[in-house]
Amino acid sequence: MRKIQEELTAKQELALLAVRFVEQVYKDLHGEEKYQKAAEWLVEQAAKIGLNLTAEEVKGLIEAALREMKDVFGEEWANAIEKKEDTPG
Repeated sequence: MRKIQEELTAKQELALLAVRFVEQVYKDLHGEEKYQKAAEWLVEQAAKIGLNLTAEEVKGLIEAALREMKDVFGEEWANAIEKKEDTPG
């Protein structure tokens, strides 16, 4: 049971890093493109440490990481992201 919890924690931490990484590096991307970059990074980093992720896990982990960041940084961050995604470009 402990190993399962450690693996889940590692996946969650990687997902948070993936979201932060994409927000920093791919500022000009939006929506699905940004999600794809986060998903690719997450899968690559997880593989490096021997963790396998299904597509459903990736989606869930990234969505949970986004929710956590919105909760931590508040509505101001969420609104800034939405405004960027609504801007044509």
